[in-house]
Amino acid sequence: LQITDFENAALSVFLILLTRTIVTYELNLLIPISKVDENMQNAQKRDAIHTEKFYFRRKISRTGYVGK
Repeated sequence: LQITDFENAALSVFLILLTRTIVTYELNLLIPISKVDENMQNAQKRDAIHTEKFYFRRKISRTGYVGK
């Protein structure tokens, strides 16, 4: 299954807009490797979405960011 030219162009535009947003607002989307490993261990368990807890970053903007 391959994506069409239109879908490829739409994906490219979306990725460009996403990267510009991350750079403009200086978003911090990093998660410590230990938490990623913990998430992966939990995700492999049966019915993990209902029974396990996962780590997500809550504060993604830099401290004191008001806007430009």
